[in-house]
Order: sequence, then structure tokens, then C-alpha cells
Amino acid sequence: MRDGSPVTGRDPRSGTAAADAAACRPGVRRHTGEGCLASLGMNVLRRVNSVLGAVTGFRICRAGPALPARGAAGGTAGPEAGERPWGGPPEYRPPADPATDRLLRRPVFVLAAECPAAAALRQRLAAHPRLHVVSGVRLRRIRVHVPPPGAEPPVPAAAELEQLLWDRVLHRELVRSGRDVLVAAGPGDVFAHRRLAVCWPDARFVFLLRHPAAVAGDRYAAAPGQGGREQAVRDTLRRLGAVDRARRALPGHTLRHEDLAADPATALRGLCDFLGVAWDPAMAAAVPQGPGPAAAVPADTPEPLRALCATWGYPLRPVPEERPA
Repeated sequence: MRDGSPVTGRDPRSGTAAADAAACRPGVRRHTGEGCLASLGMNVLRRVNSVLGAVTGFRICRAGPALPARGAAGGTAGPEAGERPWGGPPEYRPPADPATDRLLRRPVFVLAAECPAAAALRQRLAAHPRLHVVSGVRLRRIRVHVPPPGAEPPVPAAAELEQLLWDRVLHRELVRSGRDVLVAAGPGDVFAHRRLAVCWPDARFVFLLRHPAAVAGDRYAAAPGQGGREQAVRDTLRRLGAVDRARRALPGHTLRHEDLAADPATALRGLCDFLGVAWDPAMAAAVPQGPGPAAAVPADTPEPLRALCATWGYPLRPVPEERPA
């Protein structure tokens, strides 16, 4: 440039070159340190999408944040609370030819509210030599954008492509592990239970139940400054409500955390029978037993959680739990 300013390459789909350069100038507010790296990442993504779109007709994009639960303000969750707008039929269809459309066979999905009980179950399952537990893959964040009709070449619907990606991502995780049964235990999978069942018609589901008041107590103890106890109760109702809807809609194996804590061997033997794998004593030994700090269980069950307690057969006054040492 004649004025001595640096020359910055400009992607045809990005903003002005000056805006891209300004994002990394140390004197510009709000774009220092992490902002500079974020701007660099966006520029790389634009260039990748430019080439990918020209070759394949679709591009990579990041999913937006989860929608707020309907009815949360009133302390109750509606039938679709916490679910994505793309969470089920009729848009999503099972594979036309499962033998060729799916690489993953009979995956297992653990549907539970995220809490120490869910983490302990993942630890026990991972101790089995045939089971590979995946908890860090956020399937609902993997999305595909398809150009409008008339684009060349024609491409399948976005939902179909997304499901192919879901299958490939999880299958790769299983192959890398060297094991033969994949167990997906992502904290958000429960909100997409219908779509999981559509994507993998042979999928198996495990429903982990725990006293709702205990879950709410743990959520509040983990983040007491984020909305207080009322917010913890609302969040618990949203998540456990999704578990309850999944349990009503899908066949599977129900496992109670209280039974697992009292007699791990018996509870895990039943789970292994459901999964079609031999019982391994390492599963029971994976989480040390013995007295530990008491869980943050309130003396009484909050009103919004009482109906769910009755549905699941829990008393309104929960028994204080003891966590493993």
C-alpha cells in the first residue's frame, strides 16, 4: 500500500481486509490475546469453507447455543423442554440401507442428568475391556449447512448428512480404541434421544435414575453462585424431565444410582446382561467403596421435583447419601 499500511489477504466471503487486520492490532480494544486467535481461526474457517463449498456444495458451521427450556419460569418443563428445534421426526428419517449407511453397530447411549452419579457410571463402564466410553463428543453441535435448491451438484438433505457425520465420528472413536462396543455418555444426548433412535435403529439405551433432590443438591453445590437453589431445581427438572420422556418413549435398561451404590456387583451384572457382555469384576472395583463425604441432599424435596419423585418411586424425604471414599 502507498500509505505504508500492511497488505492483508482478503477472503471473498469475509468482511473487509481492514477489519481482518484490525482484529489483531494490539491497540484495538476487545481484540487482544484470545480475540486475535479467534479472528485468525475465523479467517481460516472462511478459506476452508470457500474451497469446500466450491468442491462439495456444503460448508462447516458451528451450532448455536441451546434453546432455553419452555416453562422454566414456572418451575415445570413442557414436553419439548431443553430439546433442539431439530430434535426429532418428521424431518429425520432412519437410514434407507443400514448395512451401507451406518458403520456403527448397536451403539449404547447412557441417558442421565450430569452429576457425580453419571460420572461414576462412566468410570465403571470404562473399566470393562470390551466397552469404549465416549463422553466428550457433542453430537448435537455437529451440523451441516446445505445450499439452497438449485445448487450444483445436488446434495442430500442436511439431516441425512448430519447423521452420516454422527455415525462416522463415533465409529472412528470406537476403531481407535481397539474395543468392540461403543458407549456414548454425552451430557446432552438425553435431549436428542428421539433423533438418536432414528439415526441408529439398533441403538440400545441405558437410563440412569437418581433421587431428583440429590441431583439438585449436587448441582447447587457445584455452582452455588449461579442462580441459587431455585435455578438448580429448574435445571434439574429440565434434565431429569428429558430422561423421563426418553424412558417412556424408548425401550432400554433402567439403572438406579442407589442400587448401584448399595450393591455394585448385582447392579452391574444386570447391566452387562443387557449389553451382551460378560461381567467383569473390574467394573465394581473401578469406583472405591467406603464412607465418604455426604452428598448435598436437602432435608425435603423441592415442590417442582415432587411429581417426578412419585413417578420414579422415590420418597419425598431422601435418605442422605454417602459418596465413595
